[in-house]
Amino acid sequence: MRYILLAIFGLLGVFARYFANSLFVNILNLGFPSATISINILGSFLIGFLYEGSVQSAAISDDLRIAMMAGLLGGFTTFSAFSLDTVSMFAEGRFTHASLYVLGTVGGGIAATIFGLYLGKLAFGT
Repeated sequence: MRYILLAIFGLLGVFARYFANSLFVNILNLGFPSATISINILGSFLIGFLYEGSVQSAAISDDLRIAMMAGLLGGFTTFSAFSLDTVSMFAEGRFTHASLYVLGTVGGGIAATIFGLYLGKLAFGT
C-alpha cells in the first residue's frame, strides 16, 4: 500500500508543481527563476508543517506520512531545477543573480521549514 500511495502522491506533487510554476511565472517576473525559489520555499514550509503534524502527534499513518512527504513534496519541490538554474546563471556570468538565488533558496527554505514546524506545533498541539 505504501508504494501505491507514494506513486499517487508523487503524481499529485508533479501536477501541483506544474500548476504552481505556471501561476508563479505569471505573478513573479524578477529576472531570475522566481517560480522555482517560491516553490522550494513553499515546499520547505509544508514539509516542516507536515512533519510536525504527522510525526510528532502521530496523527496519520507512516504510509501516508511517507507518501505526503516523499511523494507529494518530492514531486512538488524543484531542487534539480534549482541546481540547473544556478549553474546556468553562473555560466552566463550572472553572478549576483545566481548568488542571491542560492542564498534566497537555502535561507528561505530553512526559515520556511522552521516556520512550518512552529505552526505545526501550534496547530497539532505538540
